[in-house]
Amino acid sequence: MSALSIPFLLPGRVETCFEVTLPQADHFDAKLSVRGRAGGADFEDTRDIRLQKSRNLTFVQTDKYLYQPGQEVKFRVLTIRGWRATYPEIWVTTPSDTRIAQWIDAASTSGLLHLAFQLADEPEEGLYTIHVRGPGDGKKTRSFKVEEFVLPRFEVKVTPPQFALATDRVFTFNVCANYTFGQPLKGTVTLTVSNNQRRKCRINIKRTEPITGCKDISVTSKELRITDCHVFRLSATAVVEEDGTGVRLNHTASASVSRSAVNFVTVYEDNYKKPNLPFTLKVKATLPDDSPAVGVPVEVCAAGMCTNRTTQEDGVFTVVVASDDASRVFMSTLNCRADLSASTFSKDIRQYFSPSNSSLLLQVPEKKLKCEAGLSGNYNLPVWFSANNQPRASLTVQVVSRGKIQHLSTRQVSFAPSVFPIDTEHLVDTPTNPGFPIVMGVLNLPISLPPTASPTAQVGVVEGGGVGEG
Repeated sequence: MSALSIPFLLPGRVETCFEVTLPQADHFDAKLSVRGRAGGADFEDTRDIRLQKSRNLTFVQTDKYLYQPGQEVKFRVLTIRGWRATYPEIWVTTPSDTRIAQWIDAASTSGLLHLAFQLADEPEEGLYTIHVRGPGDGKKTRSFKVEEFVLPRFEVKVTPPQFALATDRVFTFNVCANYTFGQPLKGTVTLTVSNNQRRKCRINIKRTEPITGCKDISVTSKELRITDCHVFRLSATAVVEEDGTGVRLNHTASASVSRSAVNFVTVYEDNYKKPNLPFTLKVKATLPDDSPAVGVPVEVCAAGMCTNRTTQEDGVFTVVVASDDASRVFMSTLNCRADLSASTFSKDIRQYFSPSNSSLLLQVPEKKLKCEAGLSGNYNLPVWFSANNQPRASLTVQVVSRGKIQHLSTRQVSFAPSVFPIDTEHLVDTPTNPGFPIVMGVLNLPISLPPTASPTAQVGVVEGGGVGEG
């Protein structure tokens, strides 16, 4: 280790810098010692220091990646971490490594260097490279592409089946080729459908047919080995060649192969299962494309009992549970074919606790009331009740909308036994009558709602003893 001594005299309080020339190396480990006299006192201090070669970062960016013949190529260069922004050499080479532009000692006072050059009208097509020689011997490159391209005059689109089941025998893909001005294209289409499997199970089916505008092309489940290779996804690539010009365009689409034919969605459910009152649940069965699943047999279970249902034209079916011991409704599709799994659905039932063992339940279909814009509405709210040793009561109805009370009324009612209007086909279990002193039935409460009660409102019915429904 060599030593360098620099004597100097600094009167007063000043700051100064010294330049020290070192031999070429990535780094130096050194000691910095300072000795001197200030204010009549001697001082001395030594510190370990490490001198490391600057690691400059150079960035080169073009204004785009793809250029056409005759266009101007614009790019910028930025180096950070201590570089003085003077570049010894910058040059551009063609795909054949011919230098077509260069800049010597290029500098920018702002630190960001902007450069540009013009491409020839008939340049060599391919990958061009910008070379930047920066700090020391470091060099940075950036590539861009030059080729003549024309916007496509037509477009190709592949539309897969709306949904694909493992049990389907045929899968149909729709291929459309149309000019950008809307007219159908006449040409030849080659559709390749792959089952995306590996090794012996990998299948690619190719169909080549004439096309004018749109065409449906089908492949069979047997050809794609959907079942024996347990295929979960199909991909289809269509290549359309225009008659006369030979111009080709392609498009790729994919479709998932489902092994569950039906999905269940909740349409309506009561908030709670209240003592001695039935719990109602409405469920919609849909196909993978969200259309209604019609005529699907479903087994529904609750409270230790099961029954069968069949979905209607809209895919909706209703489930009514009478037992207070039920904690869950479970359902599953029946008659599943091989390679399809049963679709299942489960809904937890929340139990409502009533200290008096009495309860009220508003029965508004799907929680909606029909109304006309700008007009008041008069309604009879059906309220199902279960009264414990209570022949009559005072019921208060309150409607709140937009943060304000829209309706408030109190009415004396008598709890007379009556039959709940339940379709017995919707029942999962058999209702039981708890007997005296429990009285169950239905009563109607008239209310009048102003137009300001729309679009949503909260309706609460409270009995003087604290039993309520909201």
